[in-house]
Amino acid sequence: MLGEINGGGRPLCLPQSPLRAGPGTAAVARQHREGAVTETSRDAILARLNRDFAQMTVVEVRAAMLSRVPALVVRWPLRGYDAVQLAAALTLQATGVSTTFWASDANLVAAALGEGLRATEIG
Repeated sequence: MLGEINGGGRPLCLPQSPLRAGPGTAAVARQHREGAVTETSRDAILARLNRDFAQMTVVEVRAAMLSRVPALVVRWPLRGYDAVQLAAALTLQATGVSTTFWASDANLVAAALGEGLRATEIG
């Protein structure tokens, strides 16, 4: 999936907190339980997610990164975990790594842009 998005070219660096796999895998499992996804499709999607997550750069959740969250939620209409994801990307960018933030939530993308990140709304 990431290779398809990136065109299979240069390495793709996606900042992720180590907790990010939880919501995605939970959503797929829920879709299966509700009958929207077959067991075969669920397993294929989860395998693909595992491969994609293995290619991502993990930004560890630490006090310094989390210290950015209160200001982000004051400045932007963000849910708590969205603010953590944005703080992870900002932490990575602060190290000098060129960072592009991807999200499917318009408010989160607007916040990323407002914080000086390149950002793309997906989905």
